[in-house]
Amino acid sequence: MFQKVKTIHPDVETVVIYGELFGGGYKHKEVELVKDAVKVQKGIEYAPHNEFYAFDIKLNGITYLDTDVVNRIFEETGFFYAKILFQGTLEDALRFPNVFNSKIPAWLGLPELEDNMCEGTIIKTLKTKYFGNGARIILKNKNEKWIEKAKMVKKEAKIVHKQVHFSEKAQEILGEIQKYATVNRLNNVITKIGEFQPKMIGKVIGLFAQDILEDFEKDFPAAFTVIEKEEQKRINKKLNSLVIDFIKEELMTLKV
Repeated sequence: MFQKVKTIHPDVETVVIYGELFGGGYKHKEVELVKDAVKVQKGIEYAPHNEFYAFDIKLNGITYLDTDVVNRIFEETGFFYAKILFQGTLEDALRFPNVFNSKIPAWLGLPELEDNMCEGTIIKTLKTKYFGNGARIILKNKNEKWIEKAKMVKKEAKIVHKQVHFSEKAQEILGEIQKYATVNRLNNVITKIGEFQPKMIGKVIGLFAQDILEDFEKDFPAAFTVIEKEEQKRINKKLNSLVIDFIKEELMTLKV
């Protein structure tokens, strides 16, 4: 990726790929569950595995590449990326329907799900442009149906969350485990895999969580013997959520 960008911009020193982690669940009878995949988004199904969805490239922490150039680079380097759905004037783009099922599953070769509505559309200029204050010109066009659905999912999640209870000892264990989620540990996990590819995200999530647990159990071998099995499961589930949030924070801008 870096060398590809450098052929276009010889003076480039740093390249940052902006994107988002997604997937971890796909409720379709013809699609098998993926072990160790972690559900990232709620209210929409993207893929059974975890994947990285790229949508922008920034050079030297300053300049965004033009959309057509970005997409060509992603295509040539094998990144899964946000494809253009419509190209036209701003007025036409604003009129483009923003209520439709997500295109991502089909792009990944998955069978379609009913009522798998996308969040909306992103509108940006083909050639990068900026407002007078230096902010990039980019618009989010969310659909109302998604907003209402997201509110319902969030409300349901809060209800479920209230039912989760940790004993004082389990809370202590969870607090200690969280200290093991560090940037150095994540980098070591990625280094062991070899050259990082976006499709490795699911594997990174699983290995990072496993590495945290293994080292914690080495340091505190008797920790899990003092709590119930169900609490162990809840701690593992909480750890998965912690790991996915940590990786989203660290790899949302994937530095190459």
